[in-house]
Amino acid sequence: MNLGSELEVRVWLAASQAYGVNLRSLLCQALAAVKRCPGLDDLTRVFPGTVGYQAFEVLSSLLSEVAPESTRAPDNFIEVRYRLRWHLVRYLQRCLIDDGYATPAIWDDLLGTDLGL
Repeated sequence: MNLGSELEVRVWLAASQAYGVNLRSLLCQALAAVKRCPGLDDLTRVFPGTVGYQAFEVLSSLLSEVAPESTRAPDNFIEVRYRLRWHLVRYLQRCLIDDGYATPAIWDDLLGTDLGL
């Protein structure tokens, strides 16, 4: 999956619809499961249009608690490291599949990535 792609948007929107108020708890679990590697990777910008307004607010709130030094930019985006963003999307994707909410496109992408296609 390419970050910023239509599929990423579909994953975030499907997760927002499927989990509703439990999305915060799910993202907390995802953040707790992050394994940090040494070094820094590129910053990416997450916009409300990419993840949906509900998920954007939850993610922004959660990141401000976990990393108080990071704040939402005045232009209404959140800067997130590439690997963290990738991890969050993949975590949500796996949860959607495990819980039976995934579309065929979400299934195909996960399978293709796992197989290295």
